[in-house]
Amino acid sequence: MPNHAVTNCPYRPTSGCGASIVTALAQRLQTRVKNSELGRLVLNAALFEVVWFACVWGGDGMAAAAVIALLAVHGWLVMRDTAEWRFIAAVALVGIAGDCLWFGFGVFQRTDQMLLPPLWLMLLWLAFATTLKHSFAKLGNFWWLAALVGAVAGPLSYLAGAALNGGVEFAQPLWLSFAALAVYWAVLLPGLLYWGRKTGTV
Repeated sequence: MPNHAVTNCPYRPTSGCGASIVTALAQRLQTRVKNSELGRLVLNAALFEVVWFACVWGGDGMAAAAVIALLAVHGWLVMRDTAEWRFIAAVALVGIAGDCLWFGFGVFQRTDQMLLPPLWLMLLWLAFATTLKHSFAKLGNFWWLAALVGAVAGPLSYLAGAALNGGVEFAQPLWLSFAALAVYWAVLLPGLLYWGRKTGTV
């Protein structure tokens, strides 16, 4: 009696079959998330919050790993247009340039006396840029609200990050540094949203 090898995937899993199952599940997950606006928004916001804490608490090494992972997941599950990569890179460059000015003017000071922003703070700009088309996109419809959110959340994010990381300090008096950042972010956040909307990426 001939010995017929059973090769059907459901009855005899193989490495090739396992890879096919994983691929199918990954594609199904990608389709479901990308077709759900709420799913993309929640995932985008959650990823940014996780990476923010990883950057602030973990330092440069953890920040690099976390941001790379975020960008990979963002491109796979959240992003709808690959042109967004250019916008993310441009926003990060603008943000890093702004932070360099703040450090240069002495509003921020590193405890190790280095003049440039720490790597984790620069990488954080890449993570923040991924939110402008998704988590923060609706703010673009209300510029006054975007300015208010920027004026409050921007300085508070820096203040919390400096307190948790311990490697960055604010110039004194604190209220003056906070006020300067509030004005900066009240202009920056609406400006970034407008820039993204004008270029079709928000």
